[in-house]
Amino acid sequence: MKNNKIMILGAGNFQLEGIKSAIKLGYNVITLDNIITNPGHKHSHISINCDYTDLEKIYKNVLKYKPTRICTFASDLALLSVFLIEKKYKISKSFNFDVKKLIFKDKFRKFQNAERLNSPKFLLLNKSFNSKSLIKFNKINKLICKPYLSSGSKGIKLFDNKKTDSYETIIEYTKNSYYKNFIIEEYLEGTEYGGDVIIKNGNIEFIAITKKYKEGINIIGHRILIKVPNNVKKTLSEELLLTCKKLNFKNGILNFDIILTNNKAIIIEMSPRTGGNGISQLIKLSTNIDIEKYYLQKLFNKEVPLKVNKSKSSYASLLIGDKKGGQISNLSSASYLKKSIPEIHEVVFFKKQKDFVKKFTDSSGIICMLIFKCKNDKDFYIMKKKIINSLSLKIMN
Repeated sequence: MKNNKIMILGAGNFQLEGIKSAIKLGYNVITLDNIITNPGHKHSHISINCDYTDLEKIYKNVLKYKPTRICTFASDLALLSVFLIEKKYKISKSFNFDVKKLIFKDKFRKFQNAERLNSPKFLLLNKSFNSKSLIKFNKINKLICKPYLSSGSKGIKLFDNKKTDSYETIIEYTKNSYYKNFIIEEYLEGTEYGGDVIIKNGNIEFIAITKKYKEGINIIGHRILIKVPNNVKKTLSEELLLTCKKLNFKNGILNFDIILTNNKAIIIEMSPRTGGNGISQLIKLSTNIDIEKYYLQKLFNKEVPLKVNKSKSSYASLLIGDKKGGQISNLSSASYLKKSIPEIHEVVFFKKQKDFVKKFTDSSGIICMLIFKCKNDKDFYIMKKKIINSLSLKIMN
C-alpha cells in the first residue's frame, strides 16, 4: 500500500483516531496542521507545518508529496479546504454536491428554507439589518448569533430577546467579534441529538444517535443511545433522509446535530465528515463499528461490510474546561483518574500542567475529554461530579 498516500488536514485530538486508523490500514499518512505540538503529527509518516485553511500552501504540498487522497476528520474548516482544493485543482472527487451548502451556516439555512425543510426562523446580519429586523422574533425569548463559518462552536453567542437593548447588544457583539458575517436565529427548545449516519444508495445503512449534554449553548458531552425509542428514531431518520435527497447525497458519512421540538425534527447542522467530541470512540465501543476506518476505506472505493455488535454497556464523553481560563497549576494524571474511577475507558488531554487555557466557551477551551461507561442522564451527572472531584483541576486566573 506504499503508493496509497493520504493527506489528512488537521492533526489535533479530534483527528487523532482517524490518523491512527489510516496507519493501521497501511496507508502512508501525511498530516498537515500549523500547530506543531498537535498529537497527530507524532503518529504520521510525514508532518507538515501548514495552516489547513491556506489553499495555496496546501496545494504546493500536494504537488510535492502527491497524495492519492486528501481528507479530514471532525473539522468543517478543514473539510472546506478539502472540497475547494479538489474542485480548484481537480485532484480527486470526494463530493458530488456543493459542500458549502452544509458548511456555511447561512447557506444551509437558505437551502432548508428553499427546499421547505424544517428549520428555525433566521435572519442574515447584513447591511440592511436594523432594530426593526428583529420584529419577526417578537414572540421568541432567546436568539442565537452564529458566524457564517466557524468550527467547534466558536463565535456562537446566546441573547435574551426580551431585553429592550437586544438589538444594540447583538450589534456590539458582532462588531467586536473576530468573525465578520453572522446569522441570527431563534434558539430552539427541545431535546438535542447528535451522531453519525452512513448513507448507502440513498438509504440509511447505519446510524448512531447520541444524546447531547450542554451547559447553556456549550456542548459538554454526548451519550450514545443503544436503544432509541422507535418514534424518535423514525422522526430523526426521516428528516435526515429527506435532506439527503434534496442535496442529492446518496453515499457517504454525515455528522449531524438535530433537535426534536414539538414532535418535529429540525437539523441544526450536518456535515459530510465524522463527528468530534468523542463520538467516534462512543460508536466503536457501543457498536463495534470503526467509523473512521469505514470512511477511509470508502475514500479508496473499497467495499466495507458493516457488522453491528451492540455492547451491553452504554458510553458517554465529557469535555472539561474552565469558566474563566488561565494557567493550569494542577491536573491529575490519566492513570490516577482511571484508578480512581473504574468506569473511565479513556482520558484525552488537550492541555497539560502549566499550559494556559482559554475560557471554556468552545472547543478551543477544552482541557481534557473523558470516555466512560454511562447508563442514563442521572448517571452522566453523577460521573461528571466524580470526574471533576478526582481531576483536582486548579487554574490561576
